[in-house]
Amino acid sequence: WSSDVCSSDLRKAAGANWLIDMHQIDGEYKNPVYINDSAAFIIAHIKSGSSRVDTAQLISDAYGADKEKVLADIDELLASLGE
Repeated sequence: WSSDVCSSDLRKAAGANWLIDMHQIDGEYKNPVYINDSAAFIIAHIKSGSSRVDTAQLISDAYGADKEKVLADIDELLASLGE
């Protein structure tokens, strides 16, 4: 997977969220990855130009979650997609 989430396409099909690597240049096909609604929300905000910190603040404000924990979760998500 590309480490740059912005180069991937976020799609909803059959009621599920899919992240599709749109820059597959090495000839090896990479299957779309199913992601849950929370991950799709985070990725959509980052793709629209929001920073990780701003996205964490938005989630923290909306759900009363600890901003640092949310930011750590965002970083873990992005790292997992970069593998």
